[in-house]
Amino acid sequence: GKKDDGVAQQIGTLAPNRTYILSGYVKMKSAQEVVFFVNQDNKTLARVSTKDIQFKENSNWKFISVKFETSDSGDDVIVNIEKLGKGIAYIDDVGVIPNP
Repeated sequence: GKKDDGVAQQIGTLAPNRTYILSGYVKMKSAQEVVFFVNQDNKTLARVSTKDIQFKENSNWKFISVKFETSDSGDDVIVNIEKLGKGIAYIDDVGVIPNP
């Protein structure tokens, strides 16, 4: 695509005050950056970018993950994945699991 783009998913089944891991695979084709955000109560709980890991342009799939802790509100958590700038990025196998 020619501009910033992204997807969001609301998750209503996470326990309060618990640590989770958001993870997924990213493959970039001429995209500048892909960022995973975790939001709750209008606050960003965690953020991880392809710039945080050694990410080579046009490389194969790379694993990306970030830990976050839910608040005590019990409100839904929203996961946002955003592609910044022009170019193409592929995302696969995104999931949220409890931190063991």
